[in-house]
Amino acid sequence: FLHRQELLEFKESSVLDIHILKNLSAKEMADIMSVCRYAICPPSTVSYEYLSKRGGELYLNVIADNQKNLYDFYIKNHIAFDISELFIKDVQRIEHSLMKQKQYFDRKQSERIIGALKVQFNCI
Repeated sequence: FLHRQELLEFKESSVLDIHILKNLSAKEMADIMSVCRYAICPPSTVSYEYLSKRGGELYLNVIADNQKNLYDFYIKNHIAFDISELFIKDVQRIEHSLMKQKQYFDRKQSERIIGALKVQFNCI
């Protein structure tokens, strides 16, 4: 990670209970996502997985050109916030975002995917 030292310095100077995790397995990452109220990540499959697993205050930081469309979708639909707004104080905006997340991510994605695969491969 290019800015590891700055991140560690921020962690040490912050009053927040920050945990920096790396080299997680897919299961470990999913387990962590299911208990985190906040997430800071790029608008990528990682953000989609967080919203599918639990959802919460999601802050986005675009780090690649191919993430711009998903970023625009999340922001336009009030699903997530830009990293520049980190830790929004407006409770109504947060509640609105959580409500919008539930409209798009009902936590039943895996059931639908498995069902679709069963239909596709005649496993019903």
